[in-house]
Amino acid sequence: MAVPGNAFRLAYVAYTFPVLTQTFTTREVLALVDRGLDVRVFAVREDDAARLDRRSAAARDLTTFLPSALSPATIVSLAKWCARRPLRVVSVLRACLGGGYVDRPIWSRVRSLRHFLNGVALASQITDAGGVDRIHAQMVDAGSTVAYAAARLLGVPFSFTNHTAYNPFLLPAKAREADVILSISEFDRRRVEAAAPASAGKVKIARVGIRTAEWRGLSRCPEARRLLIVAALREKKGHAVLLRAAASLAWRKRPVHVVIVGDGAERASLERLAKTEGVSTEFLGAVGPDVIRSELARAEGFVLPCCTAENGDIDGVPVVLMEAMAAGVPVVTTRLSGIPELVVDGVTGYLAEPGDVDDLTATLERFLDGAETRDAIVSAAVERVETQHEIANTSAAMARILTGDDA
Repeated sequence: MAVPGNAFRLAYVAYTFPVLTQTFTTREVLALVDRGLDVRVFAVREDDAARLDRRSAAARDLTTFLPSALSPATIVSLAKWCARRPLRVVSVLRACLGGGYVDRPIWSRVRSLRHFLNGVALASQITDAGGVDRIHAQMVDAGSTVAYAAARLLGVPFSFTNHTAYNPFLLPAKAREADVILSISEFDRRRVEAAAPASAGKVKIARVGIRTAEWRGLSRCPEARRLLIVAALREKKGHAVLLRAAASLAWRKRPVHVVIVGDGAERASLERLAKTEGVSTEFLGAVGPDVIRSELARAEGFVLPCCTAENGDIDGVPVVLMEAMAAGVPVVTTRLSGIPELVVDGVTGYLAEPGDVDDLTATLERFLDGAETRDAIVSAAVERVETQHEIANTSAAMARILTGDDA
């Protein structure tokens, strides 16, 4: 993946990289390299579980891991920047410690100090490497604070992609600093513009992409009433809603078997719920892409009943829905955030109301009863993903935006 000597130099910043549950970032990095950009990934830490994904190794080879916030190397970097640009250091530090937060405001401010120091280390790393043409961050979280601090210290163009963050860190300040902001959906774009007036005129849609060809060739042998969900075991994914809907189906003499792929803090409570409700389930834990492909081949349907968590956290447009659709598996999900821009009820899939057990039960019945219409729905779903989410196209569009060639 060599790039020309005069290639556009992009610092791609993520707090944790690579991440098993965010494989789209790995694909995005590699696709941007394929587009000819000189991509240098910077992260603070990595997710050990990402080793289950073979592509993560290739992306990790492009990654520089920053020293910890209180390491000697970071303290030396801070001293050098204070000597070189003292007023700017103070200004950036004040910005990182200011602003409002949706969730855990005091803890977020404490963490911002650490992220500021990570940003100082990043600025030094970039300087030592000969500079970059742009610093781009994934998600309005800790990683984008690191990128924001470094971009201000260096005075280089700054941008970020928002993924419908429920608790964006310093969004107004980052929107003022950014010359371009990427949103993964129209829904997300509207949220960014409403929360940060400075983003007006800067926000562009950059849809997440997948390699559709990798999923089209899946040999399907679906098993009747086998329902698959692939997601981290978190409240916003709606596992509990699905298990209760499955219990309701059983009471209606329409039992289903639920296969749950993923891990997380809610596993024990979900296992108890499945047992209490008498739902036939399998918990497979965190697995690699080969196992996911095998389970997609066996599933009659893919279900992801996303909902709004108690703390306000919501999904954007889950990549796993794109993968299931591209693989020819009918999907059942919810009318939440940007999902209806991908899944159109009765056209490319089935939609229920978020968090509504009764409506999900009815929607699952509609899916189970609609065998004669599934071929048309699956065909339309494949076309939707290929049209909107083929990574060859999404990465080309993203590269044009980041390099300024989209004007």
